[in-house]
Amino acid sequence: MTLRLRPKLEFTLTGTVAQVVVRLRDTSSDYIITVVDNYVIIALPAARRHYWSPQLQVSLDDEGEHVHVHGLVTPMPTVWMLFAGIYTAIVTLGFFATMFGLAQHHVGQKPMGLWAVPISLFLIGVVYIAARIGQRIGREQTEELTAFLRDVGSGVQGD
Repeated sequence: MTLRLRPKLEFTLTGTVAQVVVRLRDTSSDYIITVVDNYVIIALPAARRHYWSPQLQVSLDDEGEHVHVHGLVTPMPTVWMLFAGIYTAIVTLGFFATMFGLAQHHVGQKPMGLWAVPISLFLIGVVYIAARIGQRIGREQTEELTAFLRDVGSGVQGD
């Protein structure tokens, strides 16, 4: 298991970006496909989605007769923002509590605010572990999305 929270995938397909996009749209009955220029988001339909369901964000780059695929598996935007907000809140509160503790120490009081350092580090660890557990819960869907993209790509090679 890697330490990355957002796994990446990279591979090359034969064909053009237009062919890959057409193939994605033609075979996407089980997925929600959003295409903007060379950027594609592949997500599961709402009926199959759970809190930890991932989505696949893909950038398609033409390289002559080949298409270079850069993929990034991410949580849904609401989950991503929730975790970013939690991390931000912990770091911000930890910072200000630490500053308060240093000010207490500077004026000769007992620096109770410095307890924020180990508490903040512990909470960041808890949130990180929760994210890893969520990633493990969504692993099957992650593999499904990446397999779908590779299958669509292999279909383009035969065009």
